[in-house]
Amino acid sequence: MLVSLANSLIHNKKLKELILEDDGSKDYIVYITITKWDSLSNVLCNKTSINATFDSNHTLERILEPEQPDTVDESLLPPDLRSLLQMNRENTKFEAARRRRMSQNPSGAFQWRFQYAAFHRYEFESLT
Repeated sequence: MLVSLANSLIHNKKLKELILEDDGSKDYIVYITITKWDSLSNVLCNKTSINATFDSNHTLERILEPEQPDTVDESLLPPDLRSLLQMNRENTKFEAARRRRMSQNPSGAFQWRFQYAAFHRYEFESLT
């Protein structure tokens, strides 16, 4: 179910907090498999290309448990997922995308700046 949910969040632009409904067992989040968490991480940071990284979900900020929706215990989440959610909380969408790309490929900094400059030049020229 988490994989399907993750796929539905690919183009999310509004949902900031996701409450995972438990199956009645204690510590439900602890029993979610790495594969399922990875599917959510991939939605937050698609590493297949610079554009895919930029188009990733930069809106989702928190994953909560239904028993404690006001309390965030991110220690139960995988470290990469915690980091991606934190980037979303602390940065604009563009800055979150830039930081993700830089963390995935530090040597691609020049390429990222070049594409960023080309994009904004095109955007500027289309306005004038």
